[in-house]
Amino acid sequence: SRQGGNTSSGAGGQTGASSSRESKSGRASLKALFPKFIVPQGHGTLSISTFHAKSSKGVLSLVAPELGWVEKESLEQRASIYWVVSPEDTEFRLQNHKENQRISRIPGMHELCKKVPFARLMKEMSKRMPEQFNFHPKTEILPGTDDASLAHLFRKGPAILKPDEGTQGDGIYIVTGFEEAKRRMEMNKMEGAVLQEYIPRPLLLHGLKFDIRAYVLILSLEPLRIFMCREGLVRVCSLPYEAPNRNNMHNTAKHLTNFSINKSNSGFVHNDDVRNGEKGSKRLLSAVLRHMQEHGKDVKGLLREVKTVIANGAAALAEALLDRTESIDPAKLWPCGSRRSEKLQGCTTAFGDFSWGQWQQECFHLLGFDVMLDERGKAYLLEVNCNPSLAYDSIYSPDTPVPSEMLAIDKEVRDLMEAGMEFCKGRGTRVCKCHACPHRSHVHRPCAIDIVLKTACVGGALAIVGRDINEQKAGGSANPDELVKGTCYEVVRVRDSSEAEAEAKAQNVNQPETDSKTEGLPPRPKEQAR
Repeated sequence: SRQGGNTSSGAGGQTGASSSRESKSGRASLKALFPKFIVPQGHGTLSISTFHAKSSKGVLSLVAPELGWVEKESLEQRASIYWVVSPEDTEFRLQNHKENQRISRIPGMHELCKKVPFARLMKEMSKRMPEQFNFHPKTEILPGTDDASLAHLFRKGPAILKPDEGTQGDGIYIVTGFEEAKRRMEMNKMEGAVLQEYIPRPLLLHGLKFDIRAYVLILSLEPLRIFMCREGLVRVCSLPYEAPNRNNMHNTAKHLTNFSINKSNSGFVHNDDVRNGEKGSKRLLSAVLRHMQEHGKDVKGLLREVKTVIANGAAALAEALLDRTESIDPAKLWPCGSRRSEKLQGCTTAFGDFSWGQWQQECFHLLGFDVMLDERGKAYLLEVNCNPSLAYDSIYSPDTPVPSEMLAIDKEVRDLMEAGMEFCKGRGTRVCKCHACPHRSHVHRPCAIDIVLKTACVGGALAIVGRDINEQKAGGSANPDELVKGTCYEVVRVRDSSEAEAEAKAQNVNQPETDSKTEGLPPRPKEQAR
């Protein structure tokens, strides 16, 4: 879910078989579009299993050959990296993986990123370190919060109701009081939810509310290594912003940036120019920042704010999963013996089972951090998505030109979109009326913004993982700055286990923040007692 806000000063005055897919004839290499791609060298060709990749398979199939890797598409085939999505598939790979193999999910992250556990974690961290964790909007948990706290939340205006397990904008409402929130929960049969402060006066783009989806790679928990993709997605509301009141709160396309909310709105604008930061309901972060800079915004200051939020937020997630917080029990984040649905039967091992091996070192995770900026340039972390969409298709009218006919955009982007058609529903040509837009006929074709962003984001993350594997095979220890060299990522925080132990012994709870690359979090109270 995304937030809403008020006036601004922003840009524009307001601111089966193994396969290694060969590149198609005429298809531009991603390296031509993104010179930051460097194929990891040494120790033979790496491979990636996409059997459990689900909607991420398309971008993985595009990126793998660009890295010189082999794609493994059957369950039985061994691979260097296993791309999985669900906890059940994660457990299967944990129990069957070998040394130096990597898995694309960190156990427990799926549950931890739900609205209620994440709110608990942020509450605890803001109490332990109020200055470092002042970036999460005031959030209360339902049920379980007393009336006085709820009344205080609504004192400054409306709040946003988010279901605990909600995704893609489902079940999100702007509410003006607790009774309305309770009624909405009963109507939608929500067992748990959060009420999050409605952030006033956000930064606007030409009168439109927006937020940033930043992609963050946690390469490992021990040692803790966190990287941020320099490219990101800016999601823009499809209707002009108005301060929330009873007359417009129902019009969520003014207040919430979710693609699922805005895609069917008449104001939604497809943008196929990846360099245009002024137009479109989806824009590349680099293009928007360039546009802001041209209009006098302090872009370096904005990025510094975003990096600080990401460094502290991701480190807090790691602390929780390593059982270093009071509010989060990692064992309860794992669906052991809990049947979740007909297809998702739950897991059979307890959290951290010995059969998982060195999972703290061998599991990585690509997360989506949803960040909003206010008119002063302060960054707020709205939520973290443990499974950010890596699909790059969008819905278009059947009479929309195919990528090869879109002569107004760069040839490299056209070629990339043409290659991506192979992995779209109906290969980009079959007309359908699927659930994505059931009320009108449409086709699924690559969105220029999404395919450019996600191939760079996933390709850079995999290059980092691949280099780390090669360093481990060689018996060395990878230097984080060397891992990111030439990719679209940068280091935002690194901490090894010896530093964590030293911090625990020092019991320096109130240590001031230093360099975001090296600063760790203080020990929790129960760690001090040990």
